[in-house]
Amino acid sequence: MILAACADYRETGRAQIDKTPEPMRIIRPYDRRAGQFVAVFAKKAQPDFKGVLKGGRMIVFDAKHTDSDRVQYSAITDEQRVCLDHCAAMGAEAGVLVSFGFARCYMIPWAIWRGMKKQYGRKYMLEDEAGLYEVKMQSGRVYFLDAKEGER
Repeated sequence: MILAACADYRETGRAQIDKTPEPMRIIRPYDRRAGQFVAVFAKKAQPDFKGVLKGGRMIVFDAKHTDSDRVQYSAITDEQRVCLDHCAAMGAEAGVLVSFGFARCYMIPWAIWRGMKKQYGRKYMLEDEAGLYEVKMQSGRVYFLDAKEGER
């Protein structure tokens, strides 16, 4: 759903955003003829998506999903947190795209996510608290750069 929106943004010239590949280390070949192998992740993941918006501003965000009514601060790893902090400090648009039950999605600005404990008094955010940041979902796509119709 996110990749489909990224393709739409690219085609319209609005942004060039790509999925960050996960670094892997091959342990052993599984089926060489089919190009299959057994691998493990080589290091902790970086944020899921990075790119540039029309006009030159960088965007970086991680995508999270929950089937509960809340998303935990700890869903972001220390390495992701450091990267998002650095990118935001340099002026990038940084955040966390959160899906609640694949029904609604929210692009939480990094400053809000980072200050979750101070703002809400706890290290999780309820879906109704994320409401201000709801983004448009349409045709199997999550338009994370676009507020839901009638919002904001």
